[in-house]
Amino acid sequence: MGNYKSSIEKKLAQRSEKGTLRSLGILDPEFSDFISNDYLGLAKQKTPIQGDLGSTGSRLISGNSALHLKLEEFLANHHDVESAVLFNSAYLANLGVIQAITEKGDLIFYDQDCHASIKDAVRLSHAQSFKFKHNDLDDLQRQLKKDGNTKIVIVESLYSMGGDRANLLEIKKIVDEFNALLIVDEAHSAGLFSQGTGLVNELRISGENVIQVLGFGKALGCFGGAILSSQLIKDCIINFGRTFIYTTALPEYAIHRILKNYELIKEGDQIVRLREIIDYFIQENTRSTASAMDQIQCVRGDVGWLEKINKACELKKINVKVIKSPTVRAGEEMLRLTLHSYNSKEEIDQLLNIFRRHE
Repeated sequence: MGNYKSSIEKKLAQRSEKGTLRSLGILDPEFSDFISNDYLGLAKQKTPIQGDLGSTGSRLISGNSALHLKLEEFLANHHDVESAVLFNSAYLANLGVIQAITEKGDLIFYDQDCHASIKDAVRLSHAQSFKFKHNDLDDLQRQLKKDGNTKIVIVESLYSMGGDRANLLEIKKIVDEFNALLIVDEAHSAGLFSQGTGLVNELRISGENVIQVLGFGKALGCFGGAILSSQLIKDCIINFGRTFIYTTALPEYAIHRILKNYELIKEGDQIVRLREIIDYFIQENTRSTASAMDQIQCVRGDVGWLEKINKACELKKINVKVIKSPTVRAGEEMLRLTLHSYNSKEEIDQLLNIFRRHE
């Protein structure tokens, strides 16, 4: 029998030697925030807790309620789809839907820059999987010619690391041509378009072969996730989706908060203010990624320079984050900046001045 302790210590030591060992920290609320996913500031809203704090069981046993059904009905209507099904996170939603709908002989084609939950779901599925080059539609078309049963294409509408968008209109045409299913992860775009929807609604992409994955832990300022789809897909998830069947239901207080935050988006100007901040940042920053049009912006450079910027920002009470391998591929290290409706132009000027001083 191997020594588990020495094995784990070796793994940690190797990561430490590479300078990529992770640890937990607590953000200082006095710092300017260019790091969180609270894009519209809704996570900071102080509202009374409503509803039960516990759910008593999975939704198929004792955890289902009229409030769960109310939110699912609201989501379906708000996003103009046939049905919705709730999950406790977007991560579990990805695992649940991909595992539920796939069988042996099916083929999955996913963008190589899709994030961890999609890659984990693909590994756990019953299908054979192939990654295609990031946003390379020619490569996707070539790979879709492979023989198989059901073909499933998976992309993010707004990529969580690079901040660039998928070409959803062209991808939908390709998916239709090959009679495939399309799964669009909207974790980083949900709530930011069309009065609180995502890019799929903004671009008016629809069809029974389109499945959307929502996350409520980012722009929606709470936690949880959902699948938006046809009723057929929902029925499949309820019957075969293990992360839905065997998980305690989302508590009612979270559902109240999600509904309230959709209301705040509809009534407020957070999206307008966020877009003004994004436009200002892109206009003023000479290091902007050309394809990044939204709230996730990347500044690339060698690790030494990035760490120097990180330290300079810390001294000025600015929170930024250096993203290293293995989160991104070696050689693609970056500062991943997230912009928010509550950031000011003065904060952006202060950040960009640090970049300029370290050119």
